Amino acid sequence: DYFSVMGRSTPARDLNAYERELLGWFDADRPLVEIRRSAQLVLTPIEDASPGLKAVKIPRPNGQPLYLEYRQPIGFDQGLDQGGFSDVFDGLLLHVPRMRGHESLLIDPTPPGEPHRSALPSGATYTDPLSGIAVRVHQRTATGVDVSIVYPPALACRIPCALSVW
Repeated sequence: DYFSVMGRSTPARDLNAYERELLGWFDADRPLVEIRRSAQLVLTPIEDASPGLKAVKIPRPNGQPLYLEYRQPIGFDQGLDQGGFSDVFDGLLLHVPRMRGHESLLIDPTPPGEPHRSALPSGATYTDPLSGIAVRVHQRTATGVDVSIVYPPALACRIPCALSVW
């Protein structure tokens, strides 16, 4: 994961949603929400300490949840776009944990791509090939990104509908 301090430490950068969950960073004011049914929501920048939804966790059939987060040039992430070379601030980042260990992998939702261009931009949809769950970015601003998550009918019937907040 090029955009995480755990994936690349130079220059300094922040942690992603999966890493923050492992460290117990999320709380009632800055939650990680687990989504088990179709929903539309607004994520606020994960680096911003002010209250707001910071990340989404979507369960998948193989046990590797899909994590959604929104990054902006705040704190350690100020230079993360490498002077405009990267699209990291232009959309949604998607991660999955590795099957072994405590590492995460960055998903490129618009292949073929390159490691510095991995954000799902406004107007684009990523459909998870494993679950069929579709993630669409409607619009983004510096303060938030409007996202819809659509479960396919067959999967929605197999996963109990619940909303969990960390």
